[in-house]
Parts: sequence; structure tokens; C-alpha cells
Amino acid sequence: MGQPEGHLLPLLASPQPDLHAYRLLDTAHLLDYINLLLLVAPAPFLALFYVRSRDLSNSEEKRFALVTALPLLLLAFTANARIGLFRDWDAFSLGALPLAIWAGLALSSRQDRLGGTARAGFVLGGAALIHTGLWLGVNSHDGMAVARFRNALEYAPLSLRASAYGWETLGAHERDSNAHESALCAYQKAISCSPTNPRHWVAAGDQQFALGRFDQAGHSFEQAISIRPTLAYAWNRLGVTQAHRSRPEESLTALGRATELAPDDAGFLYDLCLGHNRAGHYREALSACERAAAISPESAHVRNQLIAAAVALGQLELARLHYTELRRFDPHQADRIVRILPRLQDTIK
Repeated sequence: MGQPEGHLLPLLASPQPDLHAYRLLDTAHLLDYINLLLLVAPAPFLALFYVRSRDLSNSEEKRFALVTALPLLLLAFTANARIGLFRDWDAFSLGALPLAIWAGLALSSRQDRLGGTARAGFVLGGAALIHTGLWLGVNSHDGMAVARFRNALEYAPLSLRASAYGWETLGAHERDSNAHESALCAYQKAISCSPTNPRHWVAAGDQQFALGRFDQAGHSFEQAISIRPTLAYAWNRLGVTQAHRSRPEESLTALGRATELAPDDAGFLYDLCLGHNRAGHYREALSACERAAAISPESAHVRNQLIAAAVALGQLELARLHYTELRRFDPHQADRIVRILPRLQDTIK
């Protein structure tokens, strides 16, 4: 039998660190649950202070709203939030809708004067608006939102899997902001939480490469490959990294492996073509570039390398044909390649 998926929190059994942050009745879980309800449904909780006990469920509409909310609240209490922070809001917040309907029905049926109901509605509406404004204010400021997310990852009770995905999410944000050092730190923390996930190793390797730490990047890509040998992107990135480490043969081996695993990826074929051109393997470069051009016919980079390989092999007519095609969709690159390759100038005159 396979490992349990951990969709529900354990009641008495010890929690698995990779899947669970706590048991069902642990204090940390109860606090998380209360925080969830206060976040997604503050108004119904406040309504309890304004509604008499006889008005809680004294109509079919109220009972219907409460019965509708019950299974959704039970789901939020028993289900295990396996991925993401702070809990799975999209699934666990559904109970807020029938609770809000119940709160409106309960307030509207109060048996006292209209003024009391109006004051209750004013207080509830004002509290909800303040709650919403504070929530939007915290999340609308990038720095505050990132700091809150980081603090939750460091201090909130989370399973290792949820922590890993959370750090990966933070790393992706920092990466997109070109904060490569912060992104690398986040990805390394994701690795510490889930060292057998090759995606984290690849993400860390990409940031190490961006920072010019090619030895570290090579190690990260090798780790990813050791976990999943069929990961074409890791092979490709390892090949590019080895080229920067002045290891051309190892680079070509890795780049070739990437194209074997993903033969229809024009980017991988281009990297292989570029590597062969730099190594002086012009026939191999020409073959790889022709395959890439067949997949991505309007890639100027592919055409440039293809023309360079053809010129180096003395196949000037082939170079001229590809130059003509390049000029059709990218005249600027066509002019550039002519300036770089004097032999091509004589061919196109």
C-alpha cells in the first residue's frame, strides 16, 4: 500500500511532519480554525452578540442557512491544508456565505424596535468594513504582504510540504522582482523542507546561475537530475552551466541529453547548436539548428546560428537562403549577421 495522502488531520495518531502541522484537536489547530472563521466571516460572529437565543433558528430560512453552513465548516475543521498559506482559503471559506445569510436573517427578525436592529446593522457593517479595509491595506502594499508571508512561513505551524510550497512561492515572487539573492534564500529553505523535490533544486540552480555562482548552480542541477533523471530542463540548464565553467564536452553531453528527452523543444536545440558552434562542430550545429528552425521558423537566434554554421562549412548557398528568410521577419538581425560574417556579404551581393 502507498503512503496516506493526508487529506484529513489525524485525531489521535501522531502527525506526519511532511503532511500534517498538528492533530485535529491540538491548540494550534483550534487557533488556526478560529482565525480562519474570523477572517472570512467576521459579521456572523458579531451577530451572535445582538441576536437572542430564540432568534437563532426560529424560521425555516435560518435553519436552512445553518444546515448549509455546517458541512462546509466541518470540512474546514477536519481537512488538512496541505499546500499554501495560510490555509486553503478558496475551499475553506465557502461556509462564510451561508453564515452571512443567516446573520442577515437573524438580525432582520429581531423582535425589538427597528432602532436596535439598525444600530446592530451599523456596528456589524462598520466592523466588516474596517476588517476588509485592514485586510486590503496589508495585502495591497507589496513589502508588507511579503513580510507577513515570510513571518507566517517562519513562525506559523505548517507541515513540511506546505512550508516547502510556501517558500517556493516566495522565491518565485523574489525572482520575478529580480531579487536573486532573496529568491535563492527562499528556494534553499524550500529544499530544506522537501529535499527530494527536484523542482526546488532547479529553481535554486537558476538563481545561482543568475548570480554567477556556476559551481553551485551545477551542483544544484546535478542534484535535480539525481532525483529525476528524465528532467529535460535540468539537463539543459546543467549543459549551459557547464559551458560557463569551461567544460565544453560535459556541456554538450548534457545539452544533447536534454534534446533526447525533449526533442521538440526549440530552445534546447538552439542551446545545443550554439554549443556545437562554439566547439567547432559545425555539422552537428547545422543539424541541431535545422531541427530548431523547423519547430520555430521565425526565431532570429536560431537562424543566426544556422547561418554561422553553414558559412563555416562553406555551404554559402544554404546560408544565403536562411539569410533571406531571416531578413523577411527580422531585418535588424539580418543586417547584424552580415556585419559579423564577411563571407556572407559576398554571397548576398
